[in-house]
Amino acid sequence: MRLACLAAALLTVTACRERLEAPSRRPLRIGMYVAPASFDPHERNEFVTFSVLSNLYEGLTALSPSLRVEPALSESWYNVDDRTWRFRLRRGVVFHDGRPLTASDVVFSMQRARQLASSEFKSYLAAVESVREAAQGEVEIVTHRPNAVLLARLAFVLV
Repeated sequence: MRLACLAAALLTVTACRERLEAPSRRPLRIGMYVAPASFDPHERNEFVTFSVLSNLYEGLTALSPSLRVEPALSESWYNVDDRTWRFRLRRGVVFHDGRPLTASDVVFSMQRARQLASSEFKSYLAAVESVREAAQGEVEIVTHRPNAVLLARLAFVLV
């Protein structure tokens, strides 16, 4: 009887280990109670849509579980003056096709979120006067006046 129990236990452990170690050939499926409203990162500002798209896109910053601002696509930032922010982009970030992320990509995304007629993210960038490529790998954002919440808002503007 002990031998049969031991053999069953070994078979169970072996089967579990194989399931954990073997890569799955099946797609990952995640059940949600509703479909995303859009796959455009600048169109709909809604929880399910953002939850899905934040797996495909990132902002310059992100919010930690304790809501602290953290680097995301930017590795660091600093203030040139009270209204000017400089963001250094994280090195090694690539698009799905292998093309590296550039400052001009970030500028394009910010401008698109501000100017797209159907964008629900305009309010996150309402305080922004201009966005430009400051140097290779650096983006400069100038606000109309000092803005203490800009870093948190940038977490929701996906690139």
